[in-house]
Amino acid sequence: MKKYFVAAVCVLLSVAAMAKKESPVRLESGSLDVFVNGGTYNMVFDYSNLSVEGTPIADFLASKDDKFRNDWETLILPESENFACSVPMLATKQKLTPLQAGTPDYTFKVVMGDIYLGNAGQMFNPFSSATAGGAILNAKMYVVDNATNEVVCVLLVDEVQGVSAFSDKDRLIVAWNTVGAFLKKYVKKNA
Repeated sequence: MKKYFVAAVCVLLSVAAMAKKESPVRLESGSLDVFVNGGTYNMVFDYSNLSVEGTPIADFLASKDDKFRNDWETLILPESENFACSVPMLATKQKLTPLQAGTPDYTFKVVMGDIYLGNAGQMFNPFSSATAGGAILNAKMYVVDNATNEVVCVLLVDEVQGVSAFSDKDRLIVAWNTVGAFLKKYVKKNA
């Protein structure tokens, strides 16, 4: 009987620990009002602090072959950026909408930090978790009100992991999709 009690306490403690875990996408400063009020936005990306698996991006790319470097510039980054641009719209049920031309109400400046590209190998291991091998993103999103040029919100993207996929591009896209899901849940709970 004693071991069942100890097991039950362990289960309750682990559930409580998971429930208290902070969201990997959360407000660092400012207000979430932009997500409630809506408007138009554009997104810009800053890769000046980007590192891949702890290696500065220039050194990382120097260690890769020409095909990978070309794919990085022409396929991997542009495709993941295109998908990332839909994250605010998806998180607000289209209250925020991307603007293709003109001056939007808000600019989301995404400053990329360290990323882990993941690998496809885990897809073939039936004993691994769904996220094993998935890309991991770290970034900060600065939301700037273009009317006042003021930063109204800073969001932290901290170790957000997607699921495994065959290509680096697809793993990054899935990770951005996960960022959108966490952002939507965070805004719904806290705005």
